[in-house]
Amino acid sequence: MNSNEEKRPTPSAGRYLRAASFWVLIFLIPLAIYELMGTTREPEKELTYTEFREQLAADNILNVTIIEGLQVEGELRTPLQEGGDATSHFNTLLPSEANEALLGALEEAGVEIEAKASGPNWVS
Repeated sequence: MNSNEEKRPTPSAGRYLRAASFWVLIFLIPLAIYELMGTTREPEKELTYTEFREQLAADNILNVTIIEGLQVEGELRTPLQEGGDATSHFNTLLPSEANEALLGALEEAGVEIEAKASGPNWVS
């Protein structure tokens, strides 16, 4: 056997672990930055269902997204003032699934309606 072959060090598991860690970080850092930048939108006001219906009756709802028939997220025509801050985005939990009466009232008020299923949150 050649003496050079005997002296050559074998690759260690630590070297592979460092390389794998490097590539995991290369993937996770941009993902974390993307998630942090995506959460900088305007804060939403939590409306009770009664407040939501009052805003609907006052023709102050511009558009809504109904999520799985149990939650409504939307935008108001005129922002609500609360403690000096104005917010035009809101969310509301429905007492039961969205029904024909609610959908009819939204359509009658000229509100743009979208429906979607909640998707997985990759960060959590």
